[in-house]
Amino acid sequence: MWSTWRSFTTSTTRCLGAGLRPAARRNRPSRAPAVHAPREPEVTSNAPAGGRLNTLRGKRHHRAPLVVRCTSLGRAHPIEWTWRLLFCGLLACSEPATGNEGLGLGEMEGHGTEAAGGMATAPPPPVPGMDPASSRPSPTSAPTAATEGAAAATPGGAEADPSNTDPANASASDTGMPESMQDEDPLEDAAAQPEPADPATASDAPVEAPPEACDPAERGDPPETVDHDPPGDTTGPYAVVIEHDPGLTTHTVYRPAELGVDDLTHPVVVWANGGCVKNGLMFSKALTEWASHGFLIISDGRPGGSGSSGLGTNGEPQRQALDWIFAENDRPCSQYYRRVNVERAAAMGQSCGGLMTFGVSADPRLDMIAIWNSGMFERDQEIYAGLHTPIGFFIGGSSDVAYPQAEADFAAIDGDLPIFYGNLDVGHAATWGQPNGGEFGRVGVHWLRWHLFDDPGPEGEQMFVGSDCGLCGTDWEIRKKNMR
Repeated sequence: MWSTWRSFTTSTTRCLGAGLRPAARRNRPSRAPAVHAPREPEVTSNAPAGGRLNTLRGKRHHRAPLVVRCTSLGRAHPIEWTWRLLFCGLLACSEPATGNEGLGLGEMEGHGTEAAGGMATAPPPPVPGMDPASSRPSPTSAPTAATEGAAAATPGGAEADPSNTDPANASASDTGMPESMQDEDPLEDAAAQPEPADPATASDAPVEAPPEACDPAERGDPPETVDHDPPGDTTGPYAVVIEHDPGLTTHTVYRPAELGVDDLTHPVVVWANGGCVKNGLMFSKALTEWASHGFLIISDGRPGGSGSSGLGTNGEPQRQALDWIFAENDRPCSQYYRRVNVERAAAMGQSCGGLMTFGVSADPRLDMIAIWNSGMFERDQEIYAGLHTPIGFFIGGSSDVAYPQAEADFAAIDGDLPIFYGNLDVGHAATWGQPNGGEFGRVGVHWLRWHLFDDPGPEGEQMFVGSDCGLCGTDWEIRKKNMR
């Protein structure tokens, strides 16, 4: 008895002293190619599921081939500790250098069962893609990258099951693992990695194309600066230049001297003069004031020009101005390249220029129109039908020669368009000749700020909206349609 116990403990000591290390928990495929140091021999078992070994292993129960952890005894149950010690002492160390330490019990039949005192072992259940006679893949099973990685990471060179690398297709019965432990499968780590987002569907938001370089051949001649300084200081934050551009020789441009400050894109106003006169400097006081607030004003007529666009609702000069500035905003060599707010454009005019504004009012690029000291001589239902923006009437009172026509237009325009109608008793010439355009120039700034800058404050919308609006209770006589 004593000699038997001494022989057992000696073999066990040799087993544990051989430096056997705990096997990897699973045949984990490598995430990246790596060089592994050679590991010392370990004992594996393909014992059938449901046997004593599988019951005692509990949470360490994993896919075949199973691994007996001879050196993890400190964490085992006492009964399991005793069983493992017996197993290691009798089996693992009885053949210390046979080269079969990495084989399953099914492949150690010649000595494994004999060393265990004749303990019978049932053949392992067949595994898809595996040769029933062994734990190795069948010749018809082509290795995949995942199985090759698993084989490289398996201690002792044990090969993994190539047919069961997808955890989505594995069940508790396939793996021999309780369902509660399915989430511990390391193969899920790789399967759970998020796929890279498709750039084509990452966002539906439009992306602006990068700026294009200017082709020197398309640069063209620079605009001519007009030496014309109207009396009076403007109230806006921008210095203003007046230019005659060779790309639009029939018009005069009023703009901030420096475009795009603080990434501002400038709204557009196309203007038509009283008398339909083609002199771009005729209303320079008011137009310079408006440009000082960041608006880009294009007036019909060259600087100091003469002639007329013809009495009537001819909106072609304003439409021509819109065409030009929208094209300049897209031309890389233009000083206006990507500095124009093409989403905010307005048409305005005084007297005969008001008739011209009616003529261009159907243009879909417009967001607002303003009629100053004007009204159509006859009710034009075709023009009324084309109106699609807010409308402002600013008239010089009953002494204004356009007063009756403006009254008739205000009454005749149906629909749900917001219309503001203001009368100030200053006559047909109004205050345009005063510095910055006088009161009409001042009100024009607020009207533009509301509709083109979307200003909701007292300098914009509140000047016109509500019973306590900025112009309400003043010398202005106010009427409204479809607005508070």
